Amino acid sequence: MEPISSCRVCGSKTVEGFFDLGKQPLANSLPDRADAKDEVFPLSLSYCHGCTLVQLNETIAPEKLFSHYLWLTGTSLTAHKHAEAFCEAVLSRTPQAREKGYVLEIASNDGTFLVPFQKKDFPVLGIDPAKNVAAMAREKGVPTDPLFFGSRTADDIIAANGEAEIVFARNVLPHVAGTRDFVEGLQKCVSNTGTVAIEAHYAKVIQEDLHYDSIYHEHLCYFTVKSMEKLLNDFGLHVFDITESPISGGSLVYYAKKGEVTPSMSVVRYRQAENASKTNEFSQWKDFAARSFAHRDNHRRALDGGGAIASQGLPPSPCDRRHPV
Repeated sequence: MEPISSCRVCGSKTVEGFFDLGKQPLANSLPDRADAKDEVFPLSLSYCHGCTLVQLNETIAPEKLFSHYLWLTGTSLTAHKHAEAFCEAVLSRTPQAREKGYVLEIASNDGTFLVPFQKKDFPVLGIDPAKNVAAMAREKGVPTDPLFFGSRTADDIIAANGEAEIVFARNVLPHVAGTRDFVEGLQKCVSNTGTVAIEAHYAKVIQEDLHYDSIYHEHLCYFTVKSMEKLLNDFGLHVFDITESPISGGSLVYYAKKGEVTPSMSVVRYRQAENASKTNEFSQWKDFAARSFAHRDNHRRALDGGGAIASQGLPPSPCDRRHPV
């Protein structure tokens, strides 16, 4: 475990803690015996006064979290439906893709999201660090290399395959310890005319709907549109459109290209909404922490007294929500 000393996105030292959940087990740490004790690690959030990114204060070694992974995308019916819609959405924003290149997915898991592209006769390549999952993808005919992705890996991919016309990374960027190195790799892999699509849970939803159950060791960063654009812009990638995703209780898909772009009205509306609700202000995140602890205390009182939970203006428990997956 390694504590951060600066912001993962902008490198600023002006990071300030505001939400401490104590020591918690890893989300995918499943003991093989009833009497086994979970290994626990600190779990707390900080806010960067430089770029407004909300992030974990500690980093668990990626090899510990992802080398042998338990989650399989293909087990979710919602994911299969989303994969088809996602494919159409990306292709509609990259009309030249068929004539020019292949499709590259980073953190491709079992290949579920590459299959719709294969059905349309696109060459595809998946990159995923979990050897067990990459093997499953290859068994069903999706070319997949078991690698951690970053700038050096990108160089190797380009040397072997050239630049991709479509590069996408779903629900992985918030998990990555080397945030900037990862985005540099994306920028290298996509062609000058291609599209990068990044899907990530949306911090505004987490903040407003009190999704404190979205905070765990795999999720290192909690992006808003503002902090995501800051990161991408640093590497010459610019968001030209944003759509919603049904994954993780509320996610966004950011479509970006190299060079300057004209943002869609969707991008403009998201920027305006964050400004209007003060999503990126530290005061809002401190309020999120206070409301989360109030929610905990309210439930404890109900359990101790055996009575109904008083709402006190708080949303339902995150455990009561029915996520799409």
